[in-house]
Amino acid sequence: MDQNIPEIVKTNYVFHNFFTGPNNRLAFSAALKVSEEPGRVYNPLVIYGGVGLGKTHLLHAVGNAVALSHPEYKIEMLAGSQLVVGDLARAEQADLLLFDDLHLGLHQREVQVRLLPLFDRMIGSGRQIVITTDTHPQKIEALDPKLLSRLLGGVFAALKEIELREKGLILYKKAEARGQKLPEDVLQMIASRVSSNVRELEGALNRVL
Repeated sequence: MDQNIPEIVKTNYVFHNFFTGPNNRLAFSAALKVSEEPGRVYNPLVIYGGVGLGKTHLLHAVGNAVALSHPEYKIEMLAGSQLVVGDLARAEQADLLLFDDLHLGLHQREVQVRLLPLFDRMIGSGRQIVITTDTHPQKIEALDPKLLSRLLGGVFAALKEIELREKGLILYKKAEARGQKLPEDVLQMIASRVSSNVRELEGALNRVL
């Protein structure tokens, strides 16, 4: 693994193996654009949607792409579920800040107080911020209005639930990547029985294989 990439950034989460369809194409395009021009467009970029739809995949894909194109960049990944105030000191030095599940860290008032000036400094100096949440920030009750205002200055991209036809295509691609070819009726059977969640689809496919 490139030493510039934090261990939390998964190297198998890249743009070329992310399945795109009508329900996620905007988020994919925005994330790709940010990786090509970090700090110059869509800052911050907020990707939101339900569990298993690809938020974390896109977040890590940005980190991997930027690490390759800008090896001089310092990249930091912060997880909202494990966030402590001390982590924000690391973020101060980042050229690219990847914030996974921001909503899970917002119950800490001190975190929000520290995030506001951090975001101002990073955006003001042209350093990129990419955030994932489970819902649009306007619907996060715990979010401070001033912090919400900073986020609203960026771009929001939704990942929506995938439809039956897309689920079948995802299953086909994932089976193909593993050197397997399943009959179409089997793929459709799996797709019809699994909710619109890529992670669950992959788990069901693994069990069938």
